[in-house]
Amino acid sequence: MILKSLYDYYRIHQKDKDSEGSPLFPTYGYKEQRVSYQLSVNLDGTFNSFSIVDKKLFLPDIGALGAVRSRNIISYHFYDNEKYLLGSSINKPKKSFNPHTDMEKFEEFLRVHQEAFDKTKNKYLGAVLSFLNNWKDKVSIDDAAEAITETIKINKYKGGPIIISVEDGSNNILLHEQKDLLKYWENYAIKYSQNSIGLDIVTGKKSNIIRMHGKIKGIRGTVAAGGCLISYNKPSHNSYGGSPVSCEVEFGYRTVLNYFMDREGIHRSDIGEDSIVFWTSSKKNNIFCRIFLTLLNGPKEEEETEAIIKNALSSINDGRFPDKLPEDERFCLLVLSGNKGRIYIRDYIEHSLKSIVDNVYLHCQDIKLEENPTPSLRSLVWTIVPKGTKSAPPKGLYKTLLQAILEGRQYPYNMFIRIIEICLKPKGITRSRVSFLKGYLNRNCRQENRKEFTVSIDKEREDIGYLLGRMLSVADLIQERSIGRRPNSCFSDTFSASLGTATLTAFTYINNKVKAHLSKLQKKNEGGYLRKEYSSIIQKINDIPAHLTQEGKAAFVLGFYHQNEERYKNNKTTN
Repeated sequence: MILKSLYDYYRIHQKDKDSEGSPLFPTYGYKEQRVSYQLSVNLDGTFNSFSIVDKKLFLPDIGALGAVRSRNIISYHFYDNEKYLLGSSINKPKKSFNPHTDMEKFEEFLRVHQEAFDKTKNKYLGAVLSFLNNWKDKVSIDDAAEAITETIKINKYKGGPIIISVEDGSNNILLHEQKDLLKYWENYAIKYSQNSIGLDIVTGKKSNIIRMHGKIKGIRGTVAAGGCLISYNKPSHNSYGGSPVSCEVEFGYRTVLNYFMDREGIHRSDIGEDSIVFWTSSKKNNIFCRIFLTLLNGPKEEEETEAIIKNALSSINDGRFPDKLPEDERFCLLVLSGNKGRIYIRDYIEHSLKSIVDNVYLHCQDIKLEENPTPSLRSLVWTIVPKGTKSAPPKGLYKTLLQAILEGRQYPYNMFIRIIEICLKPKGITRSRVSFLKGYLNRNCRQENRKEFTVSIDKEREDIGYLLGRMLSVADLIQERSIGRRPNSCFSDTFSASLGTATLTAFTYINNKVKAHLSKLQKKNEGGYLRKEYSSIIQKINDIPAHLTQEGKAAFVLGFYHQNEERYKNNKTTN
């Protein structure tokens, strides 16, 4: 189940450390926030300083408990922005600080912290309350307002939370780090979360059920503030905010998803109109996520691929499981689609790494062409867009192709048909398109126990489509040699489509033209090897149909490409 996988990831890695030694995830009721400023007061409640701070901290978060602050006046605990903490706003054009312009929010901040002080009697919180009451009564605010104005001018007004500290002799005491205040907050969070008791669909236990799911940022199609999940791939739980999920589980899955979406290039990618996130159950195997990202998008431009990624991709291409990856590790992939403030789950895949790697290897082998790197998912999808057009791949194609690759199923048929249409037009053949067609054909051949297509030319193959493609390639070369230059319109430019739809008629016409060109070359004592190559192909062509099937057309494109590649390879060898 999707939410369970995300919540399990949260529980397993909650105590892990990031590169700076901080916990990877906050505990329930807290949120990682980037702090902009620090307000310091003295122990007697007078103003001390206002300074710039630019770092991320785990701070108490009322939003983690289901509160919707955008529609209500709700204060944070032990920190907040200038409107709540000082009842003031920043005049952005002038970057000046205007006291007492938003007193309703200030009164709420004061009330919340008075309640906390009444319960804890924390002397540092008492000092802050003394400052706030003086501020409310406009006692000695001039120096503070001037200092804050100067600071925001220097910082060019970077909005964000303001943390509070108290100067106690030589010690600077941060309010949000006081143990008794944090204990108060955790008890407050438990009581606040006691909305309604129900059976949590993830843990199966009676818990406090969340009233409104929090926002996840970065999903394609959502607004900047993010959106809420409204479906979990389970029809009975698709109603907005109606799923019985506990507050703790909602906090866990949302924290993990926001963590994934915030780490571009490791756990996420955008494919078409959707966003995907992927992870392994063990964080130490994030290396596979980076391997998978390279398979999706190809290597990053102007950046050398790391040796460990190259070696892993090489292993997969060779059919070997990459070193240092446990085969029974779970790999999860989630496809998400946004619509303003809502997020839908489009698909979810969970398999062992062994299964995923085996299917990726099969995909790489199916589409492999000689001496060519495996096309990325992105490049394969864009093969259906003809060069020079402004259209884009259809919505959902990325997801459908990705499903086929990871689950070892047949590639999308509509994509197969579209690529054939493009390849039969002049200059429509590209390596990525031919790779896809080869992969599609090989998956059909494997299912029907027929001989699969090879990475390079197969001169023993007798499929009528493949032979006609080879014949057309050689016919082009014969025509070029006969007239002494590359013609403005060669046989393949004119008759590729006709060989698919009016096969016998087009073949007869081309064959007669080629005979005339060969006769011309013979008079010059030239083209002996071309006559031999052409004859070896023609001798195998029997029972030409009125038109080719779709598979026959794909084999035709592959035969034409293989014969051309053989020609270029021979030219390089000769030179």
